[in-house]
Amino acid sequence: MNMKVYELLEQSGVTARNPLPADVEQLEITGISESSLQVTNGHLFVAISGYATDGEAYIGNAIEHGASLIVTESDLTARANVPFIQVDNARESLALLASAFYHNPSQDKLVIGITGTNGKTTTALFLQHLLKKAGFDVAYFGTVYNEINGQRYESKLTTPSATEIQGPVK
Repeated sequence: MNMKVYELLEQSGVTARNPLPADVEQLEITGISESSLQVTNGHLFVAISGYATDGEAYIGNAIEHGASLIVTESDLTARANVPFIQVDNARESLALLASAFYHNPSQDKLVIGITGTNGKTTTALFLQHLLKKAGFDVAYFGTVYNEINGQRYESKLTTPSATEIQGPVK
């Protein structure tokens, strides 16, 4: 699944704060990641400021792994040969870009999020069981594992990213 930058921006509604050269708009994006370790050739890397570390510290690593475009809140004009899109909110942009890139898979699905201090996993598993018994296809994202189409996968983070949710939910 590939998408040109101009299509991705148009379909996601993400607005670049910097002017994009025509050759950047025509770049073919092969994937989206906010982890430089998951970047491969042709990926768009979104540098997100986290609580413990800043994603911009990993831009060089993402480029070494093949990132062809960087999305960031900072102006990277001073960096040579780094095509970038400057946005107001990188985290929000990641969610919108991932949704558009994977053709809005959650758009026609019922999505339920469970928050709170205690009982989230129990509530989610109970709800998953009820919905399956009622005949619904259910994807489950939890702190221990994720389950999609009957296949279980180990959870990487307690809160999955937009790319982890949008990609496999097709």
